[in-house]
Amino acid sequence: MSNIQRIPDEIWGQIFEGFECTLPPSQWWMDRVLVSRTHRLTLASLCLVCQQFRRCAQPLLYKNLILEGAEPDNDTAFVRAIRELALHPKLGQNTRILTAENNFGRSGNDLRVDNEQLASAINMMDLPPRFRQFLRSSHFDAGRISPASLCLLFTPNVQSLDITVGETPLLLSWILSGNLDLEKSSFLPKTSQDVEPGEDADYGFGYEDDQVVVRAYSNFGLPRLREVHLKHWSIVFTTPITDIEAAFMHPGVEVMRMVGLDWRATHVPKRLWPGFTSNIRVLELTECIMDARGIEDMFQLCPKLESLRIFLADSNRATEIQDADYEIKMDSVGVVLRKHGRSLVKLDLETAEFGGYINRAIGSLQDLDNLRHLKIAQRDLVGYSTFYPFDPAVPHLVSVLPRSLETLYLHYDRLYMALAADEYKRKGTNNEICELITSGEFPNLRAVKAERYLEDSKPFEHSIDGWQSEIREEPLWKGPSTGCRRVIIMVVSKI
Repeated sequence: MSNIQRIPDEIWGQIFEGFECTLPPSQWWMDRVLVSRTHRLTLASLCLVCQQFRRCAQPLLYKNLILEGAEPDNDTAFVRAIRELALHPKLGQNTRILTAENNFGRSGNDLRVDNEQLASAINMMDLPPRFRQFLRSSHFDAGRISPASLCLLFTPNVQSLDITVGETPLLLSWILSGNLDLEKSSFLPKTSQDVEPGEDADYGFGYEDDQVVVRAYSNFGLPRLREVHLKHWSIVFTTPITDIEAAFMHPGVEVMRMVGLDWRATHVPKRLWPGFTSNIRVLELTECIMDARGIEDMFQLCPKLESLRIFLADSNRATEIQDADYEIKMDSVGVVLRKHGRSLVKLDLETAEFGGYINRAIGSLQDLDNLRHLKIAQRDLVGYSTFYPFDPAVPHLVSVLPRSLETLYLHYDRLYMALAADEYKRKGTNNEICELITSGEFPNLRAVKAERYLEDSKPFEHSIDGWQSEIREEPLWKGPSTGCRRVIIMVVSKI
């Protein structure tokens, strides 16, 4: 062992860096499945070898704190991590990535965090008195704690968050705002006369002290936060925009990805800060429920959007919505895009799983002169009848697409037709792709992809100088509840 001790900490640190846990670059909504526990378990084991290994491995273990899916039971991972952070708060200063659930106890295990230990650690932070009172009254009832919210108290320098939410995430939303303005009445706990007996226990947090004691371990502005992922834990429920609106207010966050968001017109009048504008530039809304008014409100909240993905949810997430209310008018969406979407560089709109009624088509996007990458179903863009491509009323792609376009991806629209009709549709789409490429009006266009129906692997019929075509078979998993399905994709690209 004496020979091992002669190796400097820096060398061991570089070796152990190979075991850092990271989030998947794609399919971020599947990290619980895709994140391997092996590296985390390896670092945890190294911490037990000797003091030097612990000194080198433990900071890496907490640099990327992967609690979601880290163990068979997320509650156990949370309790272990929070106990260590409470004992050694400086570990949390090193955390850059955090994944956690915001609901404690879903595993059914009766796990608790020691209140005295927790109180001692939190008393070392610069907690505003009203914020302490909020924690005390809302989140320390009988030792039950909101994991993600509590973890954020110990990880002030986090840069990327991936959080699974369920019940109204009030405290989490407040913390994610990056601005704990304690006068915002919407965030304050119940008044004392509304507090139930037994909720008023002190837990040693000293909330009666009106002086804010600035000590060592907390900065609630989350100044380094840049990317936030929020996922509803269930595939049959949604999170209303009003529950998580404050998360859009953080001045440093530029990337927001969400699963199961409900942003319909019915929620727009209930938003608390309708005049606020966000700095978010990349927004991905997977398995969301939206309508044209909700999309317009989204643009008004996020006027700096450069990349937008909207993947509409199926009927499972609309269990509490009447069928008559579950409708999206694509022509109205087109009006919104032409009015507010001029800054978009990337746009991905997919309705294949949509469980409601789609009315009409978006129409021309030529006014979006910054748009370079577009993913959309042909039906949603221009519409068509079962007699397509012979319907002269249906616009051609060349007449509705912006001239700045570099890549076009045509989603399969899941409109099942008779085999002959589907053959007509495929040929019509191929003719329009050929027209698009040979028109000379899209000088930057370099690739067109089109999803095909099931076994349709027929080649692209046209030969175009300087371009090549191929048929690919790719597994696509586009959302938590869609499953992984095999898709035929036709690719036409520049040589």
